[in-house]
Amino acid sequence: MNSSGTDGQTAISFPAPVRVTSMPLYLINATMSVVFFALMAMISEILMKREG
Repeated sequence: MNSSGTDGQTAISFPAPVRVTSMPLYLINATMSVVFFALMAMISEILMKREG
């Protein structure tokens, strides 16, 4: 089992400025997930309004 590949990708997937900030990684992940769910909720609401 070699998990170095996935670890390297998660580190590289973030832009350099984001990794340099003082925010811990779990805070960044939580913020990203919250923003993602908020966007999905907004998109679903817009689609429902357009259909209705």
